[in-house]
Formats: sequence, C-alpha cells, structure tokens
Amino acid sequence: DHRDLHLSLRRQRQMCIRDRAHTALESSSDDWDQALVNAAADDDADAALALAELVSLGGDSAAAAGLLRGDARKRVEALGVAPTAATADKAADALARYAAAVASVDDAAAIRCLRRCLSLRQRTRSDERRLGDAADALGTLLVRRGAAKEGAPLLREALAIRAKGGSAKLGQTLHNLAGALAETATDDMGRREAVDAYRRALRVRASSYGAKSPEVAATLYGCASMLQVLDRAGAARAALERALRIYEGAFGPDHPRADDARRRLAEGRRRHHALRLFALELLLHDAGVFVE
Repeated sequence: DHRDLHLSLRRQRQMCIRDRAHTALESSSDDWDQALVNAAADDDADAALALAELVSLGGDSAAAAGLLRGDARKRVEALGVAPTAATADKAADALARYAAAVASVDDAAAIRCLRRCLSLRQRTRSDERRLGDAADALGTLLVRRGAAKEGAPLLREALAIRAKGGSAKLGQTLHNLAGALAETATDDMGRREAVDAYRRALRVRASSYGAKSPEVAATLYGCASMLQVLDRAGAARAALERALRIYEGAFGPDHPRADDARRRLAEGRRRHHALRLFALELLLHDAGVFVE
C-alpha cells in the first residue's frame, strides 16, 4: 500500500533524527542548551537539522527556526569566503531548510530565502532534483501570496524537472500548478488548462498515495471549483461528493475539510436549483404564462 510505504519512510526518518540528536546530546554531556550551541557553532548541518526537528516536535517552533536560521546565515557567509559549488550547495540546502521551517508563519521571509536558494541552485545545477524542489517551493508560496503570475512559470519549471526524473513529488507539482493556472485564468481556455492539470495530478496522486487518500481529495476539491466556473455542475458535484467521502473516511465526518466540502456541495445544489427555476420562469414567460 502506497500510504504504508510513506508512513514507513517517515518512521525511518524520525528514527534517524532521534539517533542523530541523541549523538549530539551525548557529545554535549546531555546538556540540551550546550548541544544547541555546539550544533550552531560546528559545521554540522545534520546535527543542526536533527536538533531543530526535535525541538519543533516538542512544540518550540521558534527555537527550531532560530537554529536553522543561524545555520543558514553561517553557510551563506561561508559562501562569501569560498564561493565554490560545494559551499553554494550547502548554503542552498540551509536556506531551503530555514524557509520550510518558517513558511507557515512568515512567508515573506521564506520567499526571500527561497529566491536566494533557487538562484544558487540555478548557478551550480549540481542537483536537478533539488532545483525542482526549490522552484516548486517558491512557486507555491508566491501563488499563496497572490502572485500566481510569477509563481506559475516556476511551477512549470519544477514540473519539467520532476517529470523528467520521475520524482515522487510530481503529483504535488501538478496540483500546485493547477491551482496557479486556476488563479490566473481569464477565460475558459485557461480554466480548461487548469482542469487538465488537476486531472493529471489526480492520476499521479492516486498512483502514489492511493485513490482514497487526502491528497486525491484535495485535488478533487480544486478541480471541482474550476468545473463549477465552467458550468459543468454535474462533474463538479461528482468531484465534491468523492472528495467528501474521502475526507469523511480519512478524518471523520466532523473534520473541517469534510465540513467545507459538504458546504460547497449544498451551495452547488442551491445554485443548480435556482438556475432551473430561472430557466422554467423564462420558458413560462415566453409561453405567455406569468407566475406571481
């Protein structure tokens, strides 16, 4: 099962983080504060990342972000001293880690970091996969901030890289690009392009995560919005009903995502009913029948 595989990989990663953090603590005589200081001072990105993720899991996201910010600053400064491909890659890695840590609370700071990260990736081009990651992350944040026209080309760049390399994140990029196309569409041709991107994302996500995964439901939800704008009420309703079933099965009937899908379905039914009544009134009017 695809989801079991992802969960297994996540557990393996958590174990690696725990082991790396344990080693960092042992080397600091189990002094947590000293371990943080050492990780910030030493050229040890693995320890900094492990401790930052452990701190974040403990609920102190600000301290985790501070640790990653310090690591990023140090590596950018090292790039100024020794501007090699290796130091550029390390700086880009650190900038990407810090951007990911603050994206949900300070997207402006994350965007600044990702712009620098992407510039470094494009300069060295030593890792196409990470170049695609940077383009996708920056494009997605720009779309979220209302700059979809700037974000869409970056998502297209990420899509080209991930499609070529067979990345497991291809479905994510397709979903993000579809959202950007939906935001920037000014006519039905643009909206149909967004629907096509959502459909491609559905196929890839269903293959990667399973047909009943929340990722598939999110793409169905986005696709339904475009189908409604295109006056394809039946297809939009079917997509929303499927998304609702998935959300209820995955999170329970009272989850906010399920509530939102249910509300959108109800709105669509009311709109469809109102349009049918309006069409009926027009027919009656044309026939000379007037309804009080």
